[in-house]
Amino acid sequence: PYTLGISGGASLGVCVNILFEFYAVSGVIAYPLSGFIGASLVIFLVYNLNRNNQNVRSNRMLLTGVMISYVASSLVMLLMALSKTDDLQSIVLWIMGSLDEPDTTLIKISCAGSIAGLVISYFFCMDLNALLLGDEEAANLGINTSRTKKILFITASFLTGLSVAVAGIIMFVGLIVPHFVRMITGPDHRILLVASFLSGAAFLTLSDVIARMIIAPLELPVGVITGIIGGVMFIWALSRKQVTL
Repeated sequence: PYTLGISGGASLGVCVNILFEFYAVSGVIAYPLSGFIGASLVIFLVYNLNRNNQNVRSNRMLLTGVMISYVASSLVMLLMALSKTDDLQSIVLWIMGSLDEPDTTLIKISCAGSIAGLVISYFFCMDLNALLLGDEEAANLGINTSRTKKILFITASFLTGLSVAVAGIIMFVGLIVPHFVRMITGPDHRILLVASFLSGAAFLTLSDVIARMIIAPLELPVGVITGIIGGVMFIWALSRKQVTL
């Protein structure tokens, strides 16, 4: 979400919502809706900027996303500087991430979207296994690499946008969990996709429990806990020469 600029787009959407008080009109779905719209705009922008290139590479797409993320972050800081004190606090708390979503409808939508994304991704597990050999080798095996990448990029991006829109920016879950799960299960995506799905949910739940208990009765934003744990784990993994992320 960070490297592709999706989190930045969602943050910008929510900041615009708070600053111009659109939530007074749209009610409880205001933050998730504006965050999802912002994330979706970034998704389409990143995709369209790279669509005309016949040989789209991941590093080109990531670089585009990083630049868009910087622009979005700068605009967020501008809006924060122009915000009132109450609005500024709302923006900061949302950016930190939280699982305190009172609307059960949004929770059901996010659950349904997550399961749908897992199912769609699982249909491409053999394609993903082939892509581990490289684009050329996968193409020789009959895989339409361009189509597979486009579908999975759009699926993953919209899932990220949905998650960020509902829960805010929660760091390191999508970056850390799949890599550590792969160390245990191996690279076979038939196992890796489901294991990462369940492990990510378990890690986030555990982090939320820690956030609620560590300074009870006060509660830390769950993004603080995932950021600390995820950052330490990532540095530890990189420091081990035999581990390849």
